Amino acid sequence: MYQTIIIPCRHWRYRLVKKKNKVLSDKLSEALFCLELEKFVDSLEKEGLSSHTICGYKRIVIYFLLFCEEKGYTDLQGLQVNDITDFILYVYQRGYFKPTTIEGTLSGLRRFILGNEHAKLFSLEIPVHLPRERKIIEVYDEEDLSSIKNILSNGSLSKRDTAICKLLLETGLRGVDVSGLKLADIDWNNDVIYVVQNKTGEPLNIPLRSSYGNAIADYILHERPDSNSDYLFLRSFAPYEKLNTSGTIYEILEKMEEKAGVKKEGRIIGSRMTRHNAASAMLRSGVPMPDISAALGHKDPNTVLVYLSTDEKALAQCTLAMPAVTKGGI
Repeated sequence: MYQTIIIPCRHWRYRLVKKKNKVLSDKLSEALFCLELEKFVDSLEKEGLSSHTICGYKRIVIYFLLFCEEKGYTDLQGLQVNDITDFILYVYQRGYFKPTTIEGTLSGLRRFILGNEHAKLFSLEIPVHLPRERKIIEVYDEEDLSSIKNILSNGSLSKRDTAICKLLLETGLRGVDVSGLKLADIDWNNDVIYVVQNKTGEPLNIPLRSSYGNAIADYILHERPDSNSDYLFLRSFAPYEKLNTSGTIYEILEKMEEKAGVKKEGRIIGSRMTRHNAASAMLRSGVPMPDISAALGHKDPNTVLVYLSTDEKALAQCTLAMPAVTKGGI
């Protein structure tokens, strides 16, 4: 008899968060809190929210319930004014959430709080927006791009990984959307790739350019395993199934950077980096920001404003000239 052993991928962040959530929920000692958490997760699943969203919402609620237990509460009836405010400061100061992600998970906490008759009285303590520190987003420079281009053309990577890297670099697609592509999503006659975005559920049509289009065709014709799977990119080893949602994409891009020698400490990696880089390239080429937003599939067109910070020259153009100051004043 064979035993199936699942080895978690080192960079499979979703699985890692699920594991952390399990460890955290095991720390809950109050039965009523455990019941509230179970009811909350069930309601999210019935709504049909994505597993990633549910995982993030569950995590902040677990931290909140543990916070309540530390205060000696046995149920949500004990909640008092300023408790939620104190909790937000608590998780923020301890680094349980990154500044870029805590705001998104607070909507999960709001859902949980509004689901309890007593607790919902304090829902106004949850801010709609939190102040964020805006930094210049680092992207690949010309030397980096030259090294990457060389790696993608000299056969250092497999045909599958080459196609994936080119697709991510040039389109700015999210990793989860690339791993979810199906063979039928590519319209070879009209040179279009049809995508339904995992994050927003919105359709997005990507032009099928010769660079990554030829790389995809090369993979399909000469390397893709013989499989009945509908998915475009498959595992390299049996069972020939769809790639892991984010972990494998992350590893592929990490391998590309390692071979190109462009990895830098403290810099983001993965499809976030390629997404930022694609937006920055469009911005430097003079593509209007609404068009960049449409190409990246943003629900909110204003989201693209963050990519101004990937281009120092464009950012400098947004500054106002300082008036001259004389000895006696302006």
